[in-house]
Order: sequence, then structure tokens, then C-alpha cells
Amino acid sequence: FGISPDRETSAWTNWQEPLRSISSSYERKFYTDEFNDFAARMQWAAEGQGNRNPVVRIDGKEGLLPLEVTAPAGASLRFDASASTDPDGDSLRFDWWFQEFPSEADHSPAATPALADATSPTVTFNVPATPGQQYHLICEVHDDGPFTLPAYRRIIITVE
Repeated sequence: FGISPDRETSAWTNWQEPLRSISSSYERKFYTDEFNDFAARMQWAAEGQGNRNPVVRIDGKEGLLPLEVTAPAGASLRFDASASTDPDGDSLRFDWWFQEFPSEADHSPAATPALADATSPTVTFNVPATPGQQYHLICEVHDDGPFTLPAYRRIIITVE
């Protein structure tokens, strides 16, 4: 962080560990999706049409805001994204994963639950016995259009 060469603008960056490594890992993970999104937008600008992002529905709920769930320790949870759609009719591919560091101040737990069927439209897992802990589950959906486009939905699980 610091003042920029114009002596007017301050910039905050993730320059110290462990945030630097975390930020770099997310840059590597999402680069292809960011590039494909840019390419699809350029196709729209040039041709007036193009691939559109899928729409993620978790347990029938559509939207961009995170879903928030409270679950007792040891419970088995199941989430269903099979109602997700693609506005262009493209086939969908699913990937469920836990975000390791949901925020700078809230580092992830020592271990995340194992996911059953993490590449299917539905996923299940057992909630660890860690009352008060939060887990951020991400449902990542890609279409198979000309530029493979993603959509994401976050589920924040708080253990009772």
C-alpha cells in the first residue's frame, strides 16, 4: 500500500504474506474465467450477440446474494443446483468447493468438510463439530458455449 506516483492516489494491495499468496492463488484460479468473460463481451460489442453466463439456482433459489444457512454440528447437508439454467441452452458443468479464506479477517478453519459428488448438480457433506465456525461453500457452474462462461453462488454455513 502507499501513495502512488501522482501523490494523489492511495492503493491498498495484498503485498504481505499470507494475503499475497492467497490473492495470487485466486488470480490463477479465476484468470481463464475472467478472460472468457472479456472475450464474450467483445463478441457482444462486435456482433450484438454472444454467449451469456449461466444462472445458478440453489435449492430452487435464484439470485446473486449468498445463501445463509445455520446447521447443527454433525448434521448432513445437501444442496441442489440442478435447477440452474443457461440462457443460451448450453450444457452445464458443476464444481462445488470451499473457499479457504472467505475474508482477510476470518481465516478458514483447519480442515474443511469432504464433499460427496463435488462435480455433480447436487452435493452433500457432514457439518464438522465446530460450533460458531463458518464455512463458505461455492457452487461454480460453467456452460459449454463458445467462450466457456461461469456463474457462482456462495452458501455461508454457520455451525450451531
